[in-house]
Amino acid sequence: MCFILHLCRIQLGSSALSFSRLVISRVVIFKRSLDIELNDRFNQNVPSRKPSKRPPASSRPSRQVLNTTLAADTRQRLLTVAADRFAADGYAGTSVRDLAQDAEVNVAAISYHFGGKQQLYQECLRQVFIRAQDFWNAARQRQQHAAALGTPLAAEQAIRQHIHEFVRMLFRQETAFTLMLREFLEPTEALGQVVAEFIGPNTTILQALVDQLRPDLKGTVRLRAACGSIAGQCVNLRVARALIARLNRLDYLDATFLHRAAEQIADFSLASLRCTEESNPQRNIHSC
Repeated sequence: MCFILHLCRIQLGSSALSFSRLVISRVVIFKRSLDIELNDRFNQNVPSRKPSKRPPASSRPSRQVLNTTLAADTRQRLLTVAADRFAADGYAGTSVRDLAQDAEVNVAAISYHFGGKQQLYQECLRQVFIRAQDFWNAARQRQQHAAALGTPLAAEQAIRQHIHEFVRMLFRQETAFTLMLREFLEPTEALGQVVAEFIGPNTTILQALVDQLRPDLKGTVRLRAACGSIAGQCVNLRVARALIARLNRLDYLDATFLHRAAEQIADFSLASLRCTEESNPQRNIHSC
């Protein structure tokens, strides 16, 4: 535009210069109005952008949180399938490849999460002990309550209730019991862990109750035999359940039958513990 004004100043003089300025100003005004109209039409034809539904970054989980969640899911899936596989095939009969295939993970995931098959097996057993904690806590409370009362009758009642609850627990946790039974029949390096965390608490509670019922048996072979007999009868009821059901013409051992069986175990065991030298002078260590 400056160039046009310069030419007009040279060729036409001042009047022409004024006219050229008027023309240029009109052109500028027309151009501006045209730009405004085009922009309005463009905005009418283009739909407005909808607000994004993506949550703000502050509310989205971080990559670290997602990775941690996925790792926890993988670890729990390995524990679940491993408990089932170890219970079905035993420790020696289960391979790392079997476990990885069942869990649908890479074989390396077992070493990453647990350190190896042995550690995974031990963790499966530890989960069994954790699930049994409610039973052990209730059993300890019963034993402490009986000790506070301090009478043989309180000990008898606690032993009877302990037998009922122990039988119910054995039938309630299918995979857990089968896994434990596998360890009894095919012991591994984890047997010490089983004795310390499962057998030990049961023996301690029973011995305390029998001590209260029969103080004269404290520390004797008969006391240990009595506690082993009580636990063994309960475990045998669970191990031989199919045979026991068949002998009693039942499809399965229902709650009513289990209650009667627990009563029988309690009656038999308590009757044996009531026998003393005075009540049966001819008794030896194997009788009464």
